[in-house]
Parts: sequence; structure tokens; C-alpha cells
Amino acid sequence: LEATVEPWVQHLYKALDGCGLLQPSVSAQTRPPPELQLPPPHAEVSKEGESGPEVAEKDKVHLIQDIAGGWKEVKGSEALLKGKYGVLPRPTALSMSIEDSSSSSDNTSSSASEPERRYPARMTSWRYLTTEQSGDRIVVEVELDISNVDWTYAPGDSIGIDCYNEEAVVRRLLGRLGEDPERLVTIGAKSSGPSTTPAVPQHLEGLGSVSLLRLVQRFVDIRSIPKKAVLRLMADHCSDAGEADDLYFLSSIKGKDRFKQEIELECNTIDEILARYPSCKPPLALLLQVLPALSPRFYSIASSPLVQPSRVRFAFSVVRWKTPKGVERKGLCTNWLHDLCTEWHRKEQMEGGSGPMLDVFFAPSKDFKLPEDSSCPIIMVGPGTGVAPFVGFLQHRNTLAEERKAEQQAMGDRCVGRWRGMMMELEDETVEEAPQGQMWLFFGCRHPDQDYLYKQELLKLQRDDAVQLSVAFSRYTDKKVYVQHKMEEAGEELVKLLLRADSLFYVCGDGAHMAKDVRATVVRLLARHGGMEAMEAEKLVSGWTAKGKYLQDIWS
Repeated sequence: LEATVEPWVQHLYKALDGCGLLQPSVSAQTRPPPELQLPPPHAEVSKEGESGPEVAEKDKVHLIQDIAGGWKEVKGSEALLKGKYGVLPRPTALSMSIEDSSSSSDNTSSSASEPERRYPARMTSWRYLTTEQSGDRIVVEVELDISNVDWTYAPGDSIGIDCYNEEAVVRRLLGRLGEDPERLVTIGAKSSGPSTTPAVPQHLEGLGSVSLLRLVQRFVDIRSIPKKAVLRLMADHCSDAGEADDLYFLSSIKGKDRFKQEIELECNTIDEILARYPSCKPPLALLLQVLPALSPRFYSIASSPLVQPSRVRFAFSVVRWKTPKGVERKGLCTNWLHDLCTEWHRKEQMEGGSGPMLDVFFAPSKDFKLPEDSSCPIIMVGPGTGVAPFVGFLQHRNTLAEERKAEQQAMGDRCVGRWRGMMMELEDETVEEAPQGQMWLFFGCRHPDQDYLYKQELLKLQRDDAVQLSVAFSRYTDKKVYVQHKMEEAGEELVKLLLRADSLFYVCGDGAHMAKDVRATVVRLLARHGGMEAMEAEKLVSGWTAKGKYLQDIWS
């Protein structure tokens, strides 16, 4: 809206004014001189020097310059703010209450609104999938004991993990707002008046008695970039006029460029913004109304239940980056998990003991899974941690093939026995050998000795002719090679396999760039080697996507 609709409206007003179709309330001839400043909020404009009786805030008259350059009278401080700053988020009305709890202990476990049941899962092992030479790129694999979980998973599913805000950051935030982190509270609705939004956010419903520390640490996202509505709320609760003016501007349409540069690109968090504006002291209840829920993070499962039914593996990149101003930022869940791993390793070295516990649940995949028919050929494209589900695919299919082979061997070829007193030797009913469909994996990383994830496992499968492997290294030579380049090299063979009616094509990983490049490569190869026009190839791939032949599990 800010980028498209609002500029269009501004130009429309100016065009209408230029045609004489827009008449300001106060004509240009009576326009105040340029040096006249707008009256401050809540200041009443008197007429002809009369002071008059005190007027209700909503009826106070202010003189503002409209978008077409004319001047007009408006009533109320909200209209004054919009006249000065342009479009602003609506003010937030307090609809939630935080009351002292009558309970003497914290008895909450999870939000009653969570649709997925959480299960405790203990970490049984972890390892680095990257080497020390990989520099800032760190990938970790974690294995969990899921023997307490009452249902299993399938390759292609994801595991959901609840992560928590850093305790020190939460304590600092609550202290800044003048709140005791250990205070036990209950959350409720302040009023029952009509409203288009619920009085209590869904993720804070049904928590019971909970300490403020636990409430903010486990259920509220204080690390995400605050929306403009949050900045507007903060501006409303600044005692310093200059700080309020700055926050109003950042939250307005006029301040969109500054908002992008200072808030979005620098990834400023709510506690950092509060530190920048010392006079800002919003009520905690109001702040909790507008801050989002702390959502679980999802990771592709990199194992098969046929290998170890009570174990599950997943891999993640430890997310760290620097903002344009050089401030180091960290992903919440991946760094939290990495810290758990390293802390466990440190304690294990000194004291021994078992691994940390995580709250997890499974997120079944609707379409991104293996075909029931093992003879169907599959093509997998998964650079980086996008390879994780395909490791599970390969484990699953090869375990099925080994089980089938063992069953054949156990049955034998002939059956010898006595029937009605006679010795007989008969041909045995053998289990038919199920054909194993071709499995072709396109994997990409920077360097073969730095971040080749699951290297030994994949190379062994390749030696056993269990997978056809095409690997791209983007930092191994002067020439950057990506998965789409490897697809180009195998274009004719790849298209031949793609055009088979029973083949499936999978893509997992970065959706912002890689997935788009891979799709464009598929379309280009179909046009080049499939004897069709580019538009026809594009239409074919779109049809494959709709029918479930071209499958994606991507993120950005």
C-alpha cells in the first residue's frame, strides 16, 4: 500500500487540485505564512483571539496543511497526527489485562491454543557436518530419542521445535518496563465490549498462572522486526516530544525510507528500540497485545523410521549475519540449539550426564514424500541443508530394498518335506524381486572438504550403485558451479527421465533464488532436448506442479 497505492492517491489529489476540482477548507489566499508551525498535539486553535470554554479532546480544532497543499481545519489529535505525518497505523486500544495470580507457583506448560501436541525428546547425539575450514558456515546434525512419541514419521516430514528467547534479554526488557520477571500473573480480557480483534491474543490464551519471565521467554517473539503499529504504540507512550515525533515519523508513510534503513535492514529488536528512546514506557499489557507469537521452527527430517524407529535426525545451519552497519545478528532457534549442543558437550566432558530435552512435534508432509511404488524413478535437487530430506529418502528406499532381498534369501529356492507319507521336493513360492527405481541426487555446496554435508554416507551409496550423484562446488575453483549447471551438463539424460510418466522431481532448499533458477533450468532443458517451445515447456512444468510430479519444500 505504501509503495503503490499511497503515491497514486497523492498524485491524484495534486491532479485534482491542478484542475480546480479540489477545494481546501481554507483558501490559498488565507493560507498561513510558510514560517507558521503546525500547532502541537492537543493544542486548541482559537478563533479571533477568543479563549472560549474548554473543549473535549475529540472536538478540539486544529489547522493542518492537506496533501494538495491547501489548509483545512480538523478536529481531534488523531487527525492532527495524520495531517503532520501522513498515513499512520491505528492507535492500539488496551483490551488485555495482566493480573497478579492467586497461585503460588508457575503451573503453565504450553498455550492451550496450540493445535499440535508437544512431546519431550532427549538429544542423544550431535555432530558438525561442516569442517573448521568452512569459516562462518556451520551446519549441525542433531539426533533425538522419540521413544515417548506415540506416532511415527515418514521421510519428507518435518520436525517442529519450540525455542525460547534468551533469559538475559527477557530480564533486561522486563526491567526496562519496570516489571518484576518473577511476578506470577494471569492473562485476561480487560473488557467485553464489541471488537473486531480478540481481547487476548490466541497464543496467550489459557496459560494459567505464569511468571512474566516464562510468559515472555516462551510465548512472545521479541526478536522479530517490530511492525509499524508497534512503533506507533511506542510513540503514544513517550514523555519526550522529540522522541515521540521521531517514532511517529518512523511509523508513518512519510518515514518509510528511514524505517527500511534503520529498522528493517538493521533488524532492530523491541528492546533495542526502547534503549534508543529512554522516555518511552508503554504498558506491558499493551505491548504484549501487538507483539507476535514466538513460533516453532521447522526442520526437514534426515532419517528413515525403518533404520531406527525410536530416533530422528535433522540438520540446521547456524544462522549469523551482519547488517549494513556491521552489527552482528543471530538466528534465534539455530543459535539456541547450537548453544545447547556445545553446553552439553562441555558438561559431558566434565560431569557426564544425558543430553538436553526439547519440546517437539511432527509436521507431516502432504505431498513431499516418496511414491508408494519403489520402482518410480526420482530426481532430487537439494543444495546445502536442502539435502536433508533426500538423505531420509535414500535411507528409506535402500532399507526397503535390503529387507526385500533378505526376505527372498530366507525363503530359499526349494521346499523339501513329507506329504501323506511321501517325501516330496517342490519349487518354493519365492518373493518376487521388486525393481528399484533410479534415484538421482543433485547436491551443491561450497567446497568438497568444507561443507559437503553427509559426504561419507552419500559416497557409500554411490559406490553401492544406490544413487546417481551430481555434486556442484561453488567455491572450489575460480568458476562458481551450482546445481543448475550440473543439470545443464546432464540435460539430455535428465529430460529423458523427466518425461517418463512415472518419474517425480523434488526440490528442497532456498526458495528466494535456487528454486527459481532450478525451475527456469528445467523449462529451458525441456525446450532444448524435449522438442517443444519455451511456452509449451513452461505450461508442462506448471501442469507437473499441479499434478504433484514437480514437488517443492522451499523456504526464503
